Amino acid sequence: MIDRRFGKLIVIERLGSNKRGEKLWKCLCDCGNTTIATTGSLNSGGKRSCRCGERKKYGRKVTGTSTYNSYHAMKHRCLLPKDPGYKNYGARGITVCQRWLDSFANFLEDMGERPEGTTLDRINNNLGYFKENCRWATRKDQRRNSRQNHYLEYNGKTLCIEDWSRLTGIKHSTICRRIIRGWSVEKTLTKPVGRSAL
Repeated sequence: MIDRRFGKLIVIERLGSNKRGEKLWKCLCDCGNTTIATTGSLNSGGKRSCRCGERKKYGRKVTGTSTYNSYHAMKHRCLLPKDPGYKNYGARGITVCQRWLDSFANFLEDMGERPEGTTLDRINNNLGYFKENCRWATRKDQRRNSRQNHYLEYNGKTLCIEDWSRLTGIKHSTICRRIIRGWSVEKTLTKPVGRSAL
């Protein structure tokens, strides 16, 4: 690894391992600063600079903000096999566009600051993360857009569970529990909620 280049970084020194047993490397950025990276983050492309471009462009701290946290989590679940979410993202072939891999500044320019109460959502769940396929969405929007969403047909209408919940006033979780317990769709969507009706 010593003297290898990864984006703007050149590996200059081995620093031991972190608590997960991942090898740590001291890297020199083209801007002159040094930063620490794991083998996985370098090989996957998750770490390509000391983020000097982000600090220079915005002149303020970007790490720790809700927007940056979403950006960081997106890259981890797509790029790092040890991430708990990797099996549903990176392992499924979900990728992050090169423009966003290159810098947080590009991501922020395309997506804007994350509005309160929202998370990063892909419009088409079979495609990766890029500007045209992403939005800031509420948890309700994400449930409706989930690839695991189920549709129920009743009285000639076919709607997702989230929409049936809105229409009937029965909680999303209650509808799911009823279906899992083997209730018919009609009973699930028409029986009033009570202690014995869950």
